[in-house]
Amino acid sequence: MPIESHSYPRPPRITSCQKMFAKLIPFAICALFMVQAVPRPIESCHNEVQAFSQVDFSMNRIPGPVKIINLGVGGSAFVLGESIVTHIGDKDHGDTGLWKGYPNGPDRYTIKNIGTGNFVSVSEYDGRLVVRPDTKPTDFALESVGQHVWVLKMADEDKVWEAVYDGSSMMYGYVSLRKTPGRPSAYQHWNFTN
Repeated sequence: MPIESHSYPRPPRITSCQKMFAKLIPFAICALFMVQAVPRPIESCHNEVQAFSQVDFSMNRIPGPVKIINLGVGGSAFVLGESIVTHIGDKDHGDTGLWKGYPNGPDRYTIKNIGTGNFVSVSEYDGRLVVRPDTKPTDFALESVGQHVWVLKMADEDKVWEAVYDGSSMMYGYVSLRKTPGRPSAYQHWNFTN
């Protein structure tokens, strides 16, 4: 019995224009994500931040309390209970999302939450950032890693603030101190806005 040969239709040819368009789609999606996820400083503090960002950044020189925005999450840090947390894309948390920095020596700052009136410290149990009335404030340093992009780090250690989403909460990520890899990720990059 002879084997019958079947003729299958050829798939349509993909033109070079279609190939180029296919490569452009991921780039466009990424660009849209970045435009929406990266917060912009408001104009009133834009010039002031730019003027001293390369020499001496002092959180107390930004007018009024600030929001501390995580660039990886696109949301601001705020207090929930005693923990400092972030929520994806959410930037309005009232006074629990407002912060003020106070100089505590050269390139050292303590950071106070406006809503609770308490300073940021580090939990000795798990390295998470907390605001508690009964703990000593931790000193932090600020390091510029780009225009309007900062790393907040321990003043004497190579540990930085990082927004962590590990599945322990479906809604929030906590802010913890983590060792810096060779190049910090966007979850370790922060921005200040009013």
